[in-house]
Amino acid sequence: MNKLIFGLFGLFLIAIAGALVGPSFFDWNTQKGRLVAEVEALTGRSMTIEGDVRLALLPRPTFTAAEVRLANVPGGSADALLELEALRLRIAWLPLLQGRVRLDSLELVEPRLHLEILADGRRNWELQGLDRAGSEIAETPERVAIRSVVVRGGSVSFRDAASGSERRIEALNAEIAAAALNGPFEARGEAVVEGRRTVFEVDTAALRPDRAARAKVALELPELRGSAGFAGSLTPGESGTVLRGRVDARGEDLGAFLPLAGLEGLVTVGAGRPFAVKAAVEGDRTAASASEVDLTLGEARFSGQAQAAFGPSPEIGLTLRATRLDLNAFFADTGAGGEAGAEPSAGTETTAAPQAGAAEALSTGPGFWDRASAALDIAVDAADYRGQAVRDLRLEARLAGGVLEVGRAAALLPGRAALDFSGRATAAPTGPGLDGRITLRADNLRRLAAWLGYGFGGLPGDRLRRLALDGRLVAGPEKLELRDLEAELDRTKLTGG
Repeated sequence: MNKLIFGLFGLFLIAIAGALVGPSFFDWNTQKGRLVAEVEALTGRSMTIEGDVRLALLPRPTFTAAEVRLANVPGGSADALLELEALRLRIAWLPLLQGRVRLDSLELVEPRLHLEILADGRRNWELQGLDRAGSEIAETPERVAIRSVVVRGGSVSFRDAASGSERRIEALNAEIAAAALNGPFEARGEAVVEGRRTVFEVDTAALRPDRAARAKVALELPELRGSAGFAGSLTPGESGTVLRGRVDARGEDLGAFLPLAGLEGLVTVGAGRPFAVKAAVEGDRTAASASEVDLTLGEARFSGQAQAAFGPSPEIGLTLRATRLDLNAFFADTGAGGEAGAEPSAGTETTAAPQAGAAEALSTGPGFWDRASAALDIAVDAADYRGQAVRDLRLEARLAGGVLEVGRAAALLPGRAALDFSGRATAAPTGPGLDGRITLRADNLRRLAAWLGYGFGGLPGDRLRRLALDGRLVAGPEKLELRDLEAELDRTKLTGG
């Protein structure tokens, strides 16, 4: 009898071992069709697995697949939404027996994710079937834990067909962990963003529908000796998750940072200088705002606020104030700065250096700035330029469609002079241009001319003292015109152009 019992028990163990070990020897490639059909039913997209598929249950459930491809939406620019050289998934045994799922590890080898918004507004990452499954899982997020997701050699591309803009993240290597599907989340890694190596860390508390969750993001850009960070919270709202907190960014070269934010070409004057910015921010997927802005650019320091409304035609508002500004430093690389001495002696004449950098500052980047509009309100109490002070500088303008509509540009200049301009500034392929009304009043024209680098030869000192001028200014790379001119020079009245 004992022999029979031990014999049956041995057969039972052999059967269990066969059930556990057997899958390792089964050719799972014969089941690709069933696996692909399940994924296609869930996502609504066709899927292919060109490489091998393997499944093992010991020492822990492990699934691997090679050369996996999930198709893009019809009409997309890329053939695939997602491509993977290999996928390796390991699941813990004990949580399964308790009705939970714990992914001990999920390794994605060379994933290539192609995201895009098509011209008709479709987003290729929206998968309705997957959204429904996600909603069901989201009802009990604590039942799924992710100990480690490792990404090796990945890339992400984003394309907006309406604007023609494209962005890429390459050489992505990261590790992500989540105690449950709703967090807490931790992510560490690095990538190449717009050609710049970027190291990142993300840390959030669990995301719940009834409370705010702590969130922290840190970015380091070693090549640029710069960093950026956010510390605050994520709160559920009617328009989606609301982000609130403080941002802090700094670097040695503002111009090198602008492409990372899609703002290349927006500003060139002063763009190569060190910068630091701090602000309180709040926003969701529809709008964002920044208050308590503290911006340092070189030796200049600004305060202000900003707002943005997102959508097909984004709208941006920016208000900046500064008490003192050194314009010589901003224009140093254009040849437009420098010191101006006293009024030139008789017989001397000089010409003002061209302000190429100021003109280039009107250029805008493609895509986004063709659709967006921006309202600017910038005021500076005093600025040092060419050895003297320019006071009460003011710019009120609106940028839309690549055209800067200037409501008012004004300044008090040396020589008890006041300058006002309103009109438009454009950035055409042939170069920047100005077209608008200009008003200039100077009680000491000689001093103003000396500051600009001009002399009046041997003219008597009581001549060319006062100027009042009104007219239309039309300027381009190779021309400067004054039209509809009405002026009074000393006691002489002038009209024409």
